[in-house]
Amino acid sequence: FLLSPRPGYLNAWLRKLPWWNHLTEGPIDVYTMPWIVIITGFGLTAFVYLFVSAGFENIGSEHIEAAQVSGSPPWKVFLTVTLPLLRPTLIYGGGVALLLGLGQFTGPLLLGANGGISVITTDMYRQVSQTPVEYGVAAALGSPLLVFGIVVVLVQKLLLGNQRRFVTHGGRAFRSGGRPSRMAAVAIVLYALVATVLPIAALV
Repeated sequence: FLLSPRPGYLNAWLRKLPWWNHLTEGPIDVYTMPWIVIITGFGLTAFVYLFVSAGFENIGSEHIEAAQVSGSPPWKVFLTVTLPLLRPTLIYGGGVALLLGLGQFTGPLLLGANGGISVITTDMYRQVSQTPVEYGVAAALGSPLLVFGIVVVLVQKLLLGNQRRFVTHGGRAFRSGGRPSRMAAVAIVLYALVATVLPIAALV
C-alpha cells in the first residue's frame, strides 16, 4: 500500500518533491529483491531485540561499574565488557533471524510474484499447490534449508564454546548510569512510524 510503484501512498507523496516530480511511478519499487530483504528485516527486528534485551538483563552490573571506576570511557566499556558478554545473545539472535529470513514465505510470495522473483519457499509452495502435487520435489527443494539450519546450529556451538565463560554473578542486573540517548529515541520513533503507524494508516 505504501511503496507500490504507481499507486503507493508514500511513493505518491515522494513524487511531489522537486527532484522526483517528473516521475510517473516510483521512486521506490517494493517489488524488488532489496526491498523484499528490507521488509523482511523489519519483521525480524523484534526477534533480535528480544534476545538482546534478555541478554542485557542477565549482565551483572559489577563488571560495568568496575570498568567505569577504572576510568574507561563509555565506548570502551561497551566494546570490552558489554559486547563480549552479549556474544551468546548476538550469536543466537543472529542465527534465529538468519534461519527465519531464509524460511520467509509471505514477503517473497506477495512482493516477488510481481517482479518475477522466486525463492526456495515460493518454489516449494508452487510444487504443492499445482496439479499434480509434487511432494517429492517440494521436499527436495527444502532440503538445503534443513542442511543449512543444521550448519548454523553447529557454527553457533563452535563460536560459543564453553558458555559458562559468559555467565556473570551479581545481585543487580546492568542499569546504565548515562543519560537517555536522544539518537536512540529518534531511531525508535522512526522505526515505529515506518513499521507500524504508516502501514496502519495506509490500511485505514
